[in-house]
Amino acid sequence: IVAIGETGLDFWYKHVRRDEDKKREQRVVFERHLDLAKRHDLPIVIHSRGAWRECLEMTVASGVKKADFHWYSGPLDILKGILDAGFVISVTPALAYSEELKAAARLAPLEQILVETDTPVRGWTPKDVQTTVTLLAEVKGLPREEVARVVNATARGFFIIRDCP
Repeated sequence: IVAIGETGLDFWYKHVRRDEDKKREQRVVFERHLDLAKRHDLPIVIHSRGAWRECLEMTVASGVKKADFHWYSGPLDILKGILDAGFVISVTPALAYSEELKAAARLAPLEQILVETDTPVRGWTPKDVQTTVTLLAEVKGLPREEVARVVNATARGFFIIRDCP
């Protein structure tokens, strides 16, 4: 086990936003996952839509050391809090069209970005992580090889991966 997750809060849909019981249930489960991550000193991968601030506040309060805010496309002021807490964000091939994701990728230091695909969403496959690296290099205005090297090192440190090429 290299991480807990993907877990978090998703208040994006109206039927959830309007239902305090559904939101409370999500909070309880997320707190349990945060506790697991802390107890076992594991990173946590966080899914958050419409609850970015609350996810950040709960994560900081939990004492978890490593958190990845997966496919972060929320407000930039909350992103600043994520980065200031020492957490990372991840980006996907949605960099090709999502202005919010591009803005987050521009603001975050490269060393605090992971790349992913969110497979099987939108038909993406694991090989599309290469597309994510290319798009991130374009957004950052950096050579693709440099971006690949840095995000690889970040992933190895985040997930404590030692023995693979």
